[in-house]
Amino acid sequence: MQFGVLGRLSISRDGEAVEVTSAKQRTLLAVLLTEANRPVPSDRLADAAWGESPPAPATLRWHVHHVRQALGGDRLTRRPEGYLLTVHPGELDAERFERLCASAADLDDPARIAEVLGEALALWRGPAYADLPDEAVGEEAARLEELRLRAVEQRAASMLALGRAEETVEGLAAAVAAHPLRERLREQLMRALRLAGRRADALRSYQEARELLAEELGIEPGRGLRELNAEMLREESPVAAGRPAQLPPDVFPFTGRAAELSALDGAPPLIVISGTGGVGKTGLAVHWAHRVADRYPDGQFYVDLRGQAAPLDPADVLERFCHALGVTRLPAGLEERTALYRSLLHDRRMLILLDNAAGNAQVRPLLPGAEGCCVVVTGRRRFDGLVAGEGALPLQLDVLPPQEAAALVASLASRERPEGGARREQEESLSRVAALCDGLPLALRIAGARLATRPGWTVQDMAARLERSAAASTSCARGARRAGGPRAEPPRPARGRADPLRTARPARPARRLRALDRRRPARQLDGGGGGPARTAGRRPARPAARHRPRRPAALPLPRPDPAVRPRARRRRHGARRQAGGAEQGVRGLPRAGGGGGLP
Repeated sequence: MQFGVLGRLSISRDGEAVEVTSAKQRTLLAVLLTEANRPVPSDRLADAAWGESPPAPATLRWHVHHVRQALGGDRLTRRPEGYLLTVHPGELDAERFERLCASAADLDDPARIAEVLGEALALWRGPAYADLPDEAVGEEAARLEELRLRAVEQRAASMLALGRAEETVEGLAAAVAAHPLRERLREQLMRALRLAGRRADALRSYQEARELLAEELGIEPGRGLRELNAEMLREESPVAAGRPAQLPPDVFPFTGRAAELSALDGAPPLIVISGTGGVGKTGLAVHWAHRVADRYPDGQFYVDLRGQAAPLDPADVLERFCHALGVTRLPAGLEERTALYRSLLHDRRMLILLDNAAGNAQVRPLLPGAEGCCVVVTGRRRFDGLVAGEGALPLQLDVLPPQEAAALVASLASRERPEGGARREQEESLSRVAALCDGLPLALRIAGARLATRPGWTVQDMAARLERSAAASTSCARGARRAGGPRAEPPRPARGRADPLRTARPARPARRLRALDRRRPARQLDGGGGGPARTAGRRPARPAARHRPRRPAALPLPRPDPAVRPRARRRRHGARRQAGGAEQGVRGLPRAGGGGGLP
């Protein structure tokens, strides 16, 4: 007879399965197998199968009788100390597994150890006592699982000693997935991945273990994992080779900013460039950095600190910089990393561009202590702390002057310059585009890119479209304010319609440019004849619905009439009619300028 507990409980006699279907009887049999060839008291059997509601002694004897009938012969006998299940050597798979593990411990040959432990692990069909309650056999199942994990680790060590890393990775990966907090298994997996040529996967596995241990237990990895990770980081890495040159591509075309570039040329080692979004802080910093890169022979660092989204942790930035300098083993704390970083830069001349910084606290740990280095910081804040504490040069950027703004659009559009009156008209249109973009380099570059990628558009078309977009937005906002009154509450829009008070704001330059792609061709424009002009892409205002009179109160109404609105809804509908009339008036405004339909 064979008994299997390394998985679901199974019994077989002469190769044929013996069925024990009752859950109570399977639990009784499992408890007897945990104490094979030793008597088990009746109280323990009752507690395992019935818990806190023990049965009558006759009920227990009835279930034991059925287990005895299933096993046959004199396998299960009654003793004064309790019930005893007789199991002969080799009949219980757990006993065979333990015997094989013990024999492997006495071997010295890695090949024989791997072979014997492989045979032992092959006996497992799943978790021990998988289909039985933990209250009954949980302690024994945990003991067997610990023995299995030790066997996996020992066999992995033998396989790695034989150089069979590829065969080891799969089994170790499954074991780590089932026991992610077991550091010995993780270490064996990292070694196997390393020997298999998968060094990046090994380092990634360490990072996963570190994050999981910190999240679950609030601790760092043990000494073995840390030393293995450091050893792998010390190996030659192509990332650490050479001179860092991390500057992004130069801005092209770069127009204007002569005064700012001159100020940067004579600036101290720390410069802070501040200004509103889209004013060209990054473009100026990158362009100047490329101009002076040859002054810093030891290289350049660049990092986007993401100050307007999810700011980067200075410790992570320091790790990136130190890796680029060839140092891979870093301390954990921010202060220790800052000290190491400054020590590395002590005898170097480097240019460091910290783009889109969130504030002083994010920048200070990234400042080198050496005078030979130059740091340029960009951000929307003024960085008063860096100016007062570190002597930084503040450079506040404003929008481009009209001439430089028009020149930037012209250089991006790459249009031929006509002669005579057409040339003056084009220059006037470029000035109008620059003014409508408020001189912001980002908006100007978008406008120039639109012209460059749409050969059918002229500069005059772009100016007219921007003016129509700005006029429509401003008129809509005014009409909405007149409809609501100076103190009136904004009416609630109908479902599926835009709120004019929310959407009708004076258009910013980027919003004006985005609006050009969303609008549909106008059917009629000023001077087109045949009817009143309509704003392109907008639906005509919906006429106000008339209310039906209420029925007499005495008239029975089995179902509410949907045409009869409650009083509160009528008041809201009246307010919407008032706002809708203002919106209809805005939609009826004629377009400024001529031209054909929008694409």
